[in-house]
Amino acid sequence: MFERHDLSFRECRAAAHAALGSTRGKTVLNSVRPRGLSGVLRSRPPLAVQLFLAARAGRLWWSATDCFALLEPPSEHRPPNRAARRLRFLDHYWELLVWFAPLAVLMVAAAGLALVPTASTRMAGLLLVVLDMTVAVVMVVLVTLGGLRWLFGVVEPARWKHDNSAIDAYLDEHWSVPLCHIRDATAAGDGMRALHGWGESVLVQESGVTGSDTLAAIRDATAPLGSENSGVLVVHRSARRRLPVPDARPLGGVTLLAAVTVGLPFLMAGMIAGWEQAVCGEQDCTGQPSTYGRALYWLFYQYFWTDPPGLAPVSTQARFLGPELRVLILVVVVTLGVTAVRYTRWRKKEIEKVSAAAVAHATTTLVLVASTVERDAVIESVRKSNGNSTPRRTFSKHHTIFDLGSVAGSHVLLAQSEQGIESPGAMMLTANDLITGSSPDYVVLAGTCFGLREGEQRIGDLLVPTQLRNLNWTKVVQAVDGASAEFVRGDRVSPGVLLDRCRAATVDWPGARVHFGILLSENVAVDSPEYGRQLREREPDALGAEMEGTGVYAAAARSKVDWIIIKGIAGWGRQATDESQATAAKSAAGFLVHLLQIGALGGEPAAEPPRDSAESHASPAIRTSVTADGEVRPVDGTRSVFLCYAHEHPGSKPTPRGWPTS
Repeated sequence: MFERHDLSFRECRAAAHAALGSTRGKTVLNSVRPRGLSGVLRSRPPLAVQLFLAARAGRLWWSATDCFALLEPPSEHRPPNRAARRLRFLDHYWELLVWFAPLAVLMVAAAGLALVPTASTRMAGLLLVVLDMTVAVVMVVLVTLGGLRWLFGVVEPARWKHDNSAIDAYLDEHWSVPLCHIRDATAAGDGMRALHGWGESVLVQESGVTGSDTLAAIRDATAPLGSENSGVLVVHRSARRRLPVPDARPLGGVTLLAAVTVGLPFLMAGMIAGWEQAVCGEQDCTGQPSTYGRALYWLFYQYFWTDPPGLAPVSTQARFLGPELRVLILVVVVTLGVTAVRYTRWRKKEIEKVSAAAVAHATTTLVLVASTVERDAVIESVRKSNGNSTPRRTFSKHHTIFDLGSVAGSHVLLAQSEQGIESPGAMMLTANDLITGSSPDYVVLAGTCFGLREGEQRIGDLLVPTQLRNLNWTKVVQAVDGASAEFVRGDRVSPGVLLDRCRAATVDWPGARVHFGILLSENVAVDSPEYGRQLREREPDALGAEMEGTGVYAAAARSKVDWIIIKGIAGWGRQATDESQATAAKSAAGFLVHLLQIGALGGEPAAEPPRDSAESHASPAIRTSVTADGEVRPVDGTRSVFLCYAHEHPGSKPTPRGWPTS
């Protein structure tokens, strides 16, 4: 897939024929060639001409006649050269050119024939003048009727719900795609990624997508602008990108009406002078607008609903045109007066609504799990919330990402790693790759763990760490009696804003009890009640232990992303049953979805993501000494020591010899 600038007109015509001959061809035609103000002519040139001009201006993404996209630049975009600016003028002002070009040609032809002193040429010139006048009158009538129709839609509040100016404001300030013809729907995702080169955010108009299957595929790869039925999809280069709120600019229709109103007298003065001269003939035409200056003078007086003193038309055409101009100026005045305050205020509110909805779709939540039962529990819980029954799979270089859709303003991605943190497929590298690749706003580790307080906890209860204690980093020293002492030097870190949101979510959480406290993380699969007892002795304040939290924390800290761990208790340090694991995973997934549903993970992410690092959150270095009997004691006035284990001989069970006093 590549961009071309040398397409022949034959290729452009074939591409236009393929797009307009699609199943949604009529809808596409109205999207790329809408009706103009007159309601008769199209406001844009034929599609083949648009494609030809876009290719020359560098606004066409092209692969073949059945795979291309037409792009529209923002209003503030300046074409790179003079030729491109001329092409843009031709593209944007097609309706005016269609109206005025024939008038100009007819006037020039009539003037040329008038210079030839023969009866036949003069008659032909007169016929051209009459034809020119007729076209001008028809144009004025159609523009007036179109302006009245547009004005009725503006001044009647009941019709405002059909107004798209809020969406048009976004289209006016970003690169947009009014036409997308990708016959092979499986290539739609690649096509959307190819649009990244045109801006941080590209807006795709659904009405311009030629195939139903392609439209469905594009919807899966994008996010809606505002509400689901806005008709515009957003292609973000970065998950953290936000669409700025556009300015509430004046209505384009008012500007067009004003321009037509001011320009018409200059164009029609010559025709009125000709009409008047044809009526008066050889007689005195002093009181008639029979010259260009007097006709222009009389036309401007019509704007004030009166005739200038001593000057009045005699021809039927001019007397018919006067009331037309009066109605036209009335349309403009009423439009400006009625809509200046009322419509502008309403439009501003609509833009704010679209902006709020657009932000609601802006965040991305990456959910990480380490087992199939945890993965299935998350998929099922999210499906019950948003009805997305079939997650879309994306295959990156090393991982599979499940796109679960949006829940209350957050786009949910799910990925599974192997257990632990040290193998190539384990959580450390998995989390780092996925955070780097998907740029999430929040990272949640959901799944199962084992509890350390069997009498106070139940199967399915949830553990959310206020601190995560890394037990994987230890130091072993030799005591004076030859025994060894083990020091735990792993980080003790705290989550950021998501800890607060988890606390807030418990207010109306109807599920299992949520425990907040210290959670241990160690790359050890535990199936030993004795080892669980030892962990309780090592960390008496800990609530439970798991295997992957350290990997998630480290990867999130590297990318400065907010993280949290939600684990359901599946056992007590001995082999958990399938039933208890399913209960714990379902409980953790349910609380995760509850967080999403209340909007805790939607909207803008935290302004300052937690900057967890080994340097900022590691436990303080403590100087200790080992006594003859293996006991560890602090020195230099320190009051806290790490727990150590003295090993009398290899293979013996560790016996605690030191105790943390903090």
